[in-house]
Amino acid sequence: MADPALQQLTDTSGTQADIRNKLGQLKDLESSLASNESLYASTAELNERVLVASSSVGQDRLRHEMGLLRDEQTGV
Repeated sequence: MADPALQQLTDTSGTQADIRNKLGQLKDLESSLASNESLYASTAELNERVLVASSSVGQDRLRHEMGLLRDEQTGV
């Protein structure tokens, strides 16, 4: 189910000013999403580099943390 705040932004009822405001907020969210995806990709790349130099315990921890980030990124 969609986030109620996002669902509210997709509601096309209201005045023209309301709709423009919602459109601006959606564009801001889209920009933020692109930025977050780029940050996630950079983090995943750095994680791969660090894994090779980490102990098995460190590797397990890094894999766990990246799993949490991946779940957060995908909205699981």
